[in-house]
Amino acid sequence: METLLVGQTVLIPRPAQLGQDTLEAGLVELGASVVYSPVIEILPLEAWGELDQALRSIPSFRGMVFLSRNGIQAVFQRAESIGEKERLVKTLGQLRCFTIGQGTAAELMHRTGQSSQVPNDSNSQSLADLLVQQRAWAPFLIFRGNRGSQVLPEQLASARVPFQQVVAYRSADVTVPDREIVERMGEGRIQWVAVTSSAIARSLVSLYGDLLRRARLVSISPTTSGVLVNLGYPPAAEAQRYDFKGLVAAIADSGCNP
Repeated sequence: METLLVGQTVLIPRPAQLGQDTLEAGLVELGASVVYSPVIEILPLEAWGELDQALRSIPSFRGMVFLSRNGIQAVFQRAESIGEKERLVKTLGQLRCFTIGQGTAAELMHRTGQSSQVPNDSNSQSLADLLVQQRAWAPFLIFRGNRGSQVLPEQLASARVPFQQVVAYRSADVTVPDREIVERMGEGRIQWVAVTSSAIARSLVSLYGDLLRRARLVSISPTTSGVLVNLGYPPAAEAQRYDFKGLVAAIADSGCNP
């Protein structure tokens, strides 16, 4: 086992169950310690009408698009609540499914046994390019959160690809800093912060501000890096591959002495 990161701690500002795959495993393999402290919380919808209608109209679509594990989990939980889960699983087998990121693809496979097409890069632009290429499977039904990039719908609309997007879950910023994280950062006991989305970047800066300058930020993509730069917290490293493996590689490639 390589030990490039022995003695270093990496903050993953996501819920533990969302990071316990290639991100945590890759960091631990390099000798790092990992600490979780979510800066965004995932919440159920306040009104279910639009999602329920979309679930009941799935047979009218040819392609299904999931942008995150959260979206898959929310869709299947709601489908079970309204008695549509069995039909959802059956119908998915007749559609072409698309996901962002291998983690999202793995979640879909776990729940349905259904494979999906995944763009080479885990970002909205790459997914938009893939869906435009696969427009024969339109209309697409896109499940998303209440926040996020508008690149995908804008690109599909521009290319005149039929689609419908529906919000499956809400996310909200955590508003109270984690006291343990504040203490650790203040004492220099967190060496890296893995910034895995633009929303997480904004929430991190809002919660921890200048304390973040006592660690090195590593960004998952140029889009996330751009948000950090605009907020005045440029990342020390950026993933070349826009996923968890890319984040691990970016930290490793930056050397063992932060």
